[in-house]
Amino acid sequence: VFSGGNPCLEEIYETLCEKIANNGAVASKNVIFRESLVGIDGNSFEISLCGGHWIKFSTSLGGTFQLDNARTAILAASRLSRTYPLITLEAMKRGMAMARWPGRLERTRFGQVSLILDGAHNLGGITALAETLSRCGLSKNSCVVFAAMKDKDLQGMIRKICESFPMVVFTSVPGSNRSADPGDCLRIAKDLSLPVDLYIEKEPFLAIGKASKKYDSIVCCGSLFLVGAVKVDLERYSSHGVTDGNS
Repeated sequence: VFSGGNPCLEEIYETLCEKIANNGAVASKNVIFRESLVGIDGNSFEISLCGGHWIKFSTSLGGTFQLDNARTAILAASRLSRTYPLITLEAMKRGMAMARWPGRLERTRFGQVSLILDGAHNLGGITALAETLSRCGLSKNSCVVFAAMKDKDLQGMIRKICESFPMVVFTSVPGSNRSADPGDCLRIAKDLSLPVDLYIEKEPFLAIGKASKKYDSIVCCGSLFLVGAVKVDLERYSSHGVTDGNS
């Protein structure tokens, strides 16, 4: 999949096409979208493969980043269908509609609050998450609960989050020595001098409880370990009838 526009990349692309062709495969830069609608719970778009007719797809996986993933998957499935006839267009459409990816724009509830769990753990992932929520009109009305591993790009991720959301609660991943100290994250955020409300809560569930006092939409991100810990807490406390982090 190639978008073009750069002479150096064009040369690399042509070389890559030649290598791919020598191995009996097919490459094309005519894989394009139109009428793309991006949402939290899924995307819809029309796609043209190799200059062919337009085909409409709807996916269960949302987010701007899932458009490229879908394009790659459709192109690969289209090529495989030449060898495996059961991979029909309808089978591709069903697969796109049924795919599930826990921890990626996973929507759940925390009492009366909407909770989005996303394992974005690097600057690219955080940027895609922020862009998706902005495109869906949610970024300015959502609080972020953030924890990350200390060997990640904390500066870059925290800057992007603080630029995109009105409130951030820094927390940590329980039982993880790799988890960044929330106090260090807070200091990084304060040094940015951005108009964002900043807080600390060591335990993720308490951080969600604090966020829920001010916002009815909360985004947990920064680490798949954080998402895993939150899912365990939600299941545990739900089974005991607890609906907020102060109970």
